[in-house]
Formats: sequence, C-alpha cells, structure tokens
Amino acid sequence: MIKWLMSLIFPVPKRKRSGLVLVPYKAADALLADGWTIAPEEDNNHVIGIVYLELLDKTN
Repeated sequence: MIKWLMSLIFPVPKRKRSGLVLVPYKAADALLADGWTIAPEEDNNHVIGIVYLELLDKTN
C-alpha cells in the first residue's frame, strides 16, 4: 500500500517507445544484444517463432 501511495505522490515517468518490430527468434537475438527489449505486446502473442521487440527512447 505504501508503494501505491508513493506512486501517487512521485509518479515514475514512462519511457517513450521509438521502435516496435515483429521478428523471428534468430533476428531477435541480434536485436536484444543491440539494446532492444521484449515488448508488452508479447504477452498476447500466440505465434510460435515470432517475437515483439521494442526500442525505448534513450532521452527520457
């Protein structure tokens, strides 16, 4: 509960997404090494062998 109250007083700024891609696993390995992260859309992805990746803006 304290964490929730603190989030109301001091909200954590969200980083903006500068890129979103849907790629096969092999390409995802290379992109993850370059700083891409797994996107929240991956939770709803039911396609085997394909992954959603996002690139977050570094300025925020």
